[in-house]
Amino acid sequence: MSDLLEQLSASVSSAQTVEDLTRPLLEMLEAVTGLESTYLTAIDEAAGLQHVLYARNSSAMQIPEGLSVPWNDTLCKRALEEGRTYTDDVPGCWGDSEAAQALGIRTYVSKPVRMGNGALFGTLCAASSESRPKAPQADRILTLFAFLIGQQVEREQLIHQLLAANEQLASVAATDQLTGLPNRRALTSALQRMLAQGWRLNLAVQVAFIDLDGFKSINDTYGHEAGDQFLVAVAQRLQGVLRADDLAARLGGDEFVVVLTDVGSPEDAAVVTDKLLGAMHGVFTIDQLPIIISPSIGIALYPEHGHNAAQLLRCADAAMHHAKESGRGNRQFYDPSMDASALDVLRHERLLREAIADGAFELHYQPQVRLSDGALQGLEALVRWRHPERGLIGPDEFITFAESRGLITPIGRWVLREACRQLKAWQAEGLAMVPVAVNLSALEFRQRDVAAEIAAVLRTTGLAPQYLEIELTESVLMHQTGQALDTLNALKALGVGISVDDFGTGYSSLAYLKRYPIDKLKIDRSFVMDTPGNADDVAIVTAVIQMGRSLQLKTVAEGVETQAQVELLRGLGCDQIQGHVVAVPMEGGVAGEWLAANTAVR
Repeated sequence: MSDLLEQLSASVSSAQTVEDLTRPLLEMLEAVTGLESTYLTAIDEAAGLQHVLYARNSSAMQIPEGLSVPWNDTLCKRALEEGRTYTDDVPGCWGDSEAAQALGIRTYVSKPVRMGNGALFGTLCAASSESRPKAPQADRILTLFAFLIGQQVEREQLIHQLLAANEQLASVAATDQLTGLPNRRALTSALQRMLAQGWRLNLAVQVAFIDLDGFKSINDTYGHEAGDQFLVAVAQRLQGVLRADDLAARLGGDEFVVVLTDVGSPEDAAVVTDKLLGAMHGVFTIDQLPIIISPSIGIALYPEHGHNAAQLLRCADAAMHHAKESGRGNRQFYDPSMDASALDVLRHERLLREAIADGAFELHYQPQVRLSDGALQGLEALVRWRHPERGLIGPDEFITFAESRGLITPIGRWVLREACRQLKAWQAEGLAMVPVAVNLSALEFRQRDVAAEIAAVLRTTGLAPQYLEIELTESVLMHQTGQALDTLNALKALGVGISVDDFGTGYSSLAYLKRYPIDKLKIDRSFVMDTPGNADDVAIVTAVIQMGRSLQLKTVAEGVETQAQVELLRGLGCDQIQGHVVAVPMEGGVAGEWLAANTAVR
């Protein structure tokens, strides 16, 4: 029996699929029962059939895999109805079963395979053409094996459901729902791949930024529905001009981008762009009304004007604005003079370096509350820069620039220390016994000592590890491998929480959610802001919440601003919310007053 248990343990721990688990169990079942044919069936009651999924035969009697027999004619159905699990005289008990007669079954033992909700999946059976006595422990072993298979079936079905939801989420998140074209996120990813191919094959790539001149007048004159129909028609016309390897995407509003691969020269690029201009200058018919509009097109080329997607899109955008300033309805190639002066960039960098040296940053805190009762669950620390000329500016206006200039690490370290210090101070006053969330950039995450640095900050500030959460974006996790897992495991060993920020805007991969020790999914505000009126966004939010619940991860919706959104998220089972409906981000003093006034610690 001990050998059997060892085999069973090994089979259960290594099984990835129902088949992986069932085949060794059938072999063990033969050894336990002494019956030479063991098999697993699936029951399709709607079709009235029973199917043999997997079978093991060690005698002349063969029960083939793939065999289908009428459910009403099976021994399994009779055994279930009579509550009989064993008989050594099948002809005497159930002589009317044509399937049993055809197979020559005389001894038969079976147990139903059920899933956790009690639903019948099939039966686990053993049979022989000879009369065999009932083996000791056969009932117990058969019951155990049937239970284990039922659990594996349920797990496999859940994984299939999650994968389907994940595919739906990825598809919706990457597509412009009006035109069916790739959206901005999908464009950036696809363009980066096309640039990588261009680098490998030494091919030029053209990025054309298209803006429709006077589009607002269509909405104002004919209405937004006509405007939407016009945008769909523009998308179709663009696709009709492009080659199979080219790409058209909609950024939003009346802005489109076309990416052309294998462009031979600037002259060739001009010829192709002129075809786009010609196609767009034609008459569009919307609701039997002729509409004529012109596009302004800006062109940037790889490698002349940039080596990554962000650079080329910026350059093409600058060229498009130059086309508008040059009379509209034309195309312009990017020229460095179209950019802001390089001196402005250097000055911006100098101001940011001075801000780091002078500590010209401050943190604002935004509460996260539990939907079920409004109890405070956490605070997110959001950095602001006290700009010497523009006043207080948000992270969207300087974080990306700081990353590009190698300045994000000192900013990130200051944010971490200050957030931990402030939370510890509040806790000393009896406030905010909840974690504070701090965003970690990709550059900081790649540092090999990031876990050690966080541990040092916790020791210095005296903050307990369970009161710190680290927020990472999906792209950070997707572009890391073993080092990411090591770092996350080190953080979890410290007791620090880990959240995926802006979930749904990147890869939304079920694989990394299962692989990494993640605690929370934060639903990006871009999916929340148009709910409950936008059905596509509601579908995305629903899928994320269901995915989180299935994987036992907390879900936090960002950017919640209305009571209607609160009710929708509560109904969908979202755990926590964050947004103006709770409180705007507040500087430390105001946040402390908010904590005291709301008595949120429960």
